[in-house]
Amino acid sequence: MSRVTDALQSVTSLSAVQMPLFFDCGSTVTRVFFDGTVVLEEPTCVALHSQTGAVVAMGKKAESLLGKVSDRFQVVFPVQYGEVTNPDTLIAFLNAVTDQVVTARAAKTLGVPVVVAVPTNTSPVQKTIYAETFKKAGFRSVRLVSQAQALLFELGGEGKNESFCYFSLGGQKSECAIFTLDEMIQSTTFRTGGVQLTEIVQREVRLEYNLEISWHVAESIKREVCTLASFVPGGKRIGGTKIAVRGKDVTTQAGKTVVVSSTDFSEAFGQVVEELLDELQFFFSTVPAHLVAASLESGIFITGGLSQMPGVKELLESTFSAPVELSSNPSLDVVKGVAKGATT
Repeated sequence: MSRVTDALQSVTSLSAVQMPLFFDCGSTVTRVFFDGTVVLEEPTCVALHSQTGAVVAMGKKAESLLGKVSDRFQVVFPVQYGEVTNPDTLIAFLNAVTDQVVTARAAKTLGVPVVVAVPTNTSPVQKTIYAETFKKAGFRSVRLVSQAQALLFELGGEGKNESFCYFSLGGQKSECAIFTLDEMIQSTTFRTGGVQLTEIVQREVRLEYNLEISWHVAESIKREVCTLASFVPGGKRIGGTKIAVRGKDVTTQAGKTVVVSSTDFSEAFGQVVEELLDELQFFFSTVPAHLVAASLESGIFITGGLSQMPGVKELLESTFSAPVELSSNPSLDVVKGVAKGATT
């Protein structure tokens, strides 16, 4: 029997009513941690019937319907850039999550406590919306933990006597924070993430090859051939990696296959890289110089899904002349940190 199955079965027991579920409810992916195991990892989206509002699919199945269904159905992402923009849809999504991971009638009736990671700079209004949305979804109690605090626990920062910095690159947004003696000194959030690069791939293929491709195909191109290594000053230049993709010719509406190269996206990616580095440099300019120097000397921790793109680590090392440490499990750092912080 798998570890996940064991954990799910433990959620069904009466004693599990007292044990919290730990949530990282991101703009693109939601992860749920329970009893030392990730019991759910699904895209934060649902497919709804436009007339009745009924949920017809959630998570991966809902995301797979993007661009493939008629106007009678809509695929909705209820969290955008770390903010709950559609509470009712998020409740529907959370109910579907509960149906998957909580099977005991007693647990569903009495409610399960939950600890939820929220963006570090979440406003008081948004914190209230998060808490109320989870309560309306049937959870007995809701505790909110900042992403920065979660990463402090998971990345091993707790107990350090020096300043250090973490940089989290997510799907729709990124965060950077500086800590000293376990206290967050300053943080920033900006709208740069993996989704932005996927949309660039989709746009550039249309402009360069007159080819319409789905979001899923664009995501595959980004994951398989794209890199930021070409923007590393003095770094090793990597030849264009090619991949065959199939889509719809914009003019003839017929199916067509073309071969695209990673170099097709270099110019557009360059604009994103420039904006990203400008954001970071501006952030560092707002922090006392001695803290920035101490943090960079200790090194930068990078995490989040986009941190896995080739060249990200080298780009930050060359830009800030600082050692950069890439998390070994960047997609799960936040949800594991929430659980670790709540149990220590």
